[in-house]
Amino acid sequence: MLIICIIAFACSTESTDNAQLANPASTHCVENGGSLEIVDRDDGQVGVCTLSDGTRCEEWAFYRGECPKACDPCPEYVMPGPEFCPNGAIIQGIPDDCGCAGPPICMKK
Repeated sequence: MLIICIIAFACSTESTDNAQLANPASTHCVENGGSLEIVDRDDGQVGVCTLSDGTRCEEWAFYRGECPKACDPCPEYVMPGPEFCPNGAIIQGIPDDCGCAGPPICMKK
């Protein structure tokens, strides 16, 4: 009797698991402040991520880091006084991805 029950449940074709995996590119768009739109094209559908600055990029290209980054105006830093770096030189900070200089750095002698 036990064998019949095992066979009956093992051969069942009804699926009880309806969970679906999220598209990682779509998830990446939303997690980075974007909104996703599915666009119909001649070659099928494509997801387009619209970021808060208005930049639009195909979702998988955005996921791979292939979309140009919109840059804000560069911040301006006031050079600190000599007490900031008593035994070194105060230099301009390292530029970021947009070419903006980072905050001043103390370069030890």
